[in-house]
Amino acid sequence: MYPLHFRTWLFLLAGLNLCAAAFAADFRVDNRVYAGNNKEPQSQGSTIFHHAFVYDFLQNPAETIVFDKTAGRFVILDDARRIRTELGTKELENFTQKLKDRAVKGQDPLMQFLAEPSFEERYDPSRRELILFSDLVNYRAIVTSADNAVASQYREFSDWYARLNAILISGSRPPFARLKLNEALARREAVAREVTLTITVVKDGKTQPATVRSEHILSLTLAPADMERIDLARKSMTAYKPVSFDQYRLAK
Repeated sequence: MYPLHFRTWLFLLAGLNLCAAAFAADFRVDNRVYAGNNKEPQSQGSTIFHHAFVYDFLQNPAETIVFDKTAGRFVILDDARRIRTELGTKELENFTQKLKDRAVKGQDPLMQFLAEPSFEERYDPSRRELILFSDLVNYRAIVTSADNAVASQYREFSDWYARLNAILISGSRPPFARLKLNEALARREAVAREVTLTITVVKDGKTQPATVRSEHILSLTLAPADMERIDLARKSMTAYKPVSFDQYRLAK
């Protein structure tokens, strides 16, 4: 997961990377996210797993995020402005660690919890329902079984994507609660087809729940249209103008 800088490892790693690509599963997950009780999705897109890469296509805004596992990096493509930027997984780890340190030292109980979350966990096999609950944050996931390769790849990407969102979205909360959910799903070799996150927030001196729900449809085969999108993303990774991450974020 980390960028490698030592030439003595290159030959060994080349062999390992070939093995990883050979055993990687190809699949697609279509995603929709709803805020509160809204019936129209707040955002939607598709995440395509192909060999050692993951391609996340967001519809609005028109943005493509490519996870290059071998190089330990995310390539972020703004399809409207035809610019691109990169973030390494080590950068994401450093950022989220600083986010955690600030939250732990702060005075906000919710942020403190999200920096070091602890949940009680329940699972109802008859309903395929996984619940992580606490006084401040609750997850309810409806799960579906997946083979080990799919569950493992999905968990790894989801972990890094949660960290990425923490730096991409200004004012984001620490990602560690979501990592706990991902861990619980992975233990069951499962992926979530629906996740409801409820956070207790304080507004005007009163506590009230804020809810976000997401839907995820898993397809275990890729269509020709998926391969076309992958090919376009690969071309965009070289064709788009490179900018720093700060420039990319300021231009949005």
